[in-house]
Amino acid sequence: DGSAGQVLQTDGSGNLSWVTLPTSGLTVADTWRLTTTYDPGNSSLDFITANWERDDTAGFGHISGMTESSGVFTFPSTGIYQLLFIAHFNTDPNGGDTYFLHIHTTTDGSNYTKRTEAGLGEDNGRPQTGTTTCLFDVTNTSTHKVKFATGSVSGGSELLGSSSENKTYVMFTKIAET
Repeated sequence: DGSAGQVLQTDGSGNLSWVTLPTSGLTVADTWRLTTTYDPGNSSLDFITANWERDDTAGFGHISGMTESSGVFTFPSTGIYQLLFIAHFNTDPNGGDTYFLHIHTTTDGSNYTKRTEAGLGEDNGRPQTGTTTCLFDVTNTSTHKVKFATGSVSGGSELLGSSSENKTYVMFTKIAET
């Protein structure tokens, strides 16, 4: 006899075994946001290492969830994840600014590689929103991690944050088993 909920499976060669069917539907969906406005200065790459919080606005929800420490996000289970980085920022009112977003991942726990980049040009002080996304196959939750970076060419822009609404935020959705 198998355990409750298990089904009998064959390997096609006459061998039978009791197995638990994989769960269907989403098993991980989570949103984290930047809680304060952030000025990356004139940097080509600046990892966002602080002021992240899980979305806790009325009506929020998450399924399972990520953990975060110093801007490094750890996955709760293996699988193929869609990573989405959405940033709202004010551009330099004097113009001449270019702003960009990066998603960096690691498979060994320490050496990060840029996976995506989105850049936006100047808009003389008007707010802009940028988005970048990628898929990440997490096969080891101890070593597969992600962090997010930003930068500004002239240094006159600022990344907008808020603890009451999602202005700059990241979304994690597990879309399949690995």
